[in-house]
Amino acid sequence: MDMELVCAHGFRQVETLHLHIPHGSTVLQVLEEALQKGLSLSLDDGVLNAQSPFTLDHPRAVLQDKLELGQLFLSIWGEPCTLDSVLEPQGRLEVTKSIRVDPKVARRERFKLQGAKAAGLFAKKRAGAKAGY
Repeated sequence: MDMELVCAHGFRQVETLHLHIPHGSTVLQVLEEALQKGLSLSLDDGVLNAQSPFTLDHPRAVLQDKLELGQLFLSIWGEPCTLDSVLEPQGRLEVTKSIRVDPKVARRERFKLQGAKAAGLFAKKRAGAKAGY
């Protein structure tokens, strides 16, 4: 079956691999095959690829460790998954770094810095109009 593996290494740095895998393959099996085909994952403490120590001997332990440390995040079409999740035909496995800041919190902080009257809907108002209109 055909599937797509998408790795986001950083801001606007995306690598895509198209793989043909057997039916019933797990996320771990797909990542092992992708690493052997030249995939390299940039992490906080270095790069994970086929030449990394212990990657080919114990890939499950290495990947599980990176997941637990929050250096990797796995999802299938945007839904979180584990190394044991089974992929379906026409699947898309996404490997990204975990987010460090909740986007909602970041937006609130930016809005506070800009000020309520200087940004958004209330930045331009008609002369004599009530607040918020």
